Amino acid sequence: MYEKRTLPNGLRVIMTPVAGVRGAAVRLFVGAGSRYDPAELSGMAHFLEHMVFEGTTSFPNTKAISIAIDGVGGIINASTGRETTAYEIYVANHYLERAMHVISDMALHPILDPAEFDRERNVITEEIRESFDSPGAWAGMLSNEAMWPSPLPLGREIAGTEESVRGIQEDNLRAFMRQHYVPGNAVLSVAGGINLDEVMTQAERYFGPWESGPVPVWTPSMPPADAPRVRLGYRRTKQTTVILSMPSLSRMDPDVHVLSLLNTILGGGSEFSRLFQRVRDELGLAYYVASGGAEYYDCGSYVVEAGVQPARVVPALRAVLDELDRLRQESVPADELEMARTSRTGRLELALDSPTYLADWFGDQELTENRIQLPDEVLALYAAVTPDDIQRMAQRLFDENLLRLVLVGPHKTPGQFERALTL
Repeated sequence: MYEKRTLPNGLRVIMTPVAGVRGAAVRLFVGAGSRYDPAELSGMAHFLEHMVFEGTTSFPNTKAISIAIDGVGGIINASTGRETTAYEIYVANHYLERAMHVISDMALHPILDPAEFDRERNVITEEIRESFDSPGAWAGMLSNEAMWPSPLPLGREIAGTEESVRGIQEDNLRAFMRQHYVPGNAVLSVAGGINLDEVMTQAERYFGPWESGPVPVWTPSMPPADAPRVRLGYRRTKQTTVILSMPSLSRMDPDVHVLSLLNTILGGGSEFSRLFQRVRDELGLAYYVASGGAEYYDCGSYVVEAGVQPARVVPALRAVLDELDRLRQESVPADELEMARTSRTGRLELALDSPTYLADWFGDQELTENRIQLPDEVLALYAAVTPDDIQRMAQRLFDENLLRLVLVGPHKTPGQFERALTL
C-alpha cells in the first residue's frame, strides 16, 4: 500500500497512492512533543507550533498562509502531542506542490517575529485558562500529574503553564528547532491521488536543502509505583468528573492489539460496552462513561472517565471497579469478543478510505515506532485474539496497588474514595 524512500539528508518519505480520489494529504511529523520541553519552559513545542502560522520566508503572515491553502479549498492544521508535532495540509491533488511548499516553509523557515510573540503568548494563555475553567479538562491534567508526578515530563500539560509560557523567547524557540527539527527526526507522509515520482520531485525540491543534524534522544518517563492514590480538585459543581487511571502498555508492546479489543469490550465508545451497559443503562449512575488509553515510546496509561452526581461517586466507582475485576476473574464470552472484534475492524476498514487517515497511519508509525504495520497485518492480529488473551491482559493491567483516582467536584476529603479503591 505504500512506498518508503529516504532523502540524502535522512528525511523519510512515505507515499501511499489511493486510486480514484482527487485529494492529497500531506503530513509532516516531527519528534518534538511536549515531553522534550525543559521543565522551566514547558509548552515550548506547542508555542513553536503556534508561531509557525504567524509567517514564513515565502508566506510572511497568517493571511498569506491561509490564502495559499484555504484559497484553493484546502485544509491546513497542526497539532502538538507529548511525543510529536504534526503539520497537516489536505488539498486537491493538483495543488500538491503548493502544499509541499507551504508545509516545508512552516517547518524549515518560520520567521518567528519577536513582534508576534506577545500576541501569541496571550492566545496560548487564554487556551490554558480555558482548560482550567473546564472541569473535564482540569481533571485530565490532574490525572496526568497523578500518573507522572513532577519532574516526569509526561505529567506536564502540553501547552505549559502561564508562568512557563511567559518565559519563552525567540532564542528558546530557535534553539529548540535546531535540536529537534532535523530531517532524521521527521517523516513526510503523503497519501491520496498522487504520483510517486512527482511526490519525490517536490520532496527533494522543498525538503532536500534541510540541513541534517543529530537525532535527539528521549528520556524515559516511567510512572512511579508510590504516587498518591487519590487526588481532588475542588469545584462547586453539580457533577463530579471521575478519572480512574493506571499504568499501561508502551506503543511497542506486542499486546497493544489485545488491549485495543479489551478496551472496546470495557468502555471504548460503544453503547454495547460493559461500562455503558452497567453504569449508565442498568444503574443510571452516569450519563457519560468511557475508557481509553495512551501509549508512548516507553510507557502508557489507561483511564476510565465518567461524569457522576457528587453523592453517587462511590457507587459509580464501585460499579466500574467491579467491571474491571470481572474481566480479571471471568473469561469473556466468545460472542462478546467477536462483536468487539468486528466493531474495531469495521471502523478501521472505513477509516482506510480517507487519505488523511492513511497519511497519519503510515507517517506516525514510521516516526514513533521506526516500523510500519500494514492495516491487514493489524486486522490479522485482531483476528487472532482469544478470550484467554483478554483475561490475561486484564490481569496484567488491573492492579489495585497501581490505581490512581482523580475527582473534580465538591469534595474536600479523600478518605471514602481511598477506601473504595479496591478490586
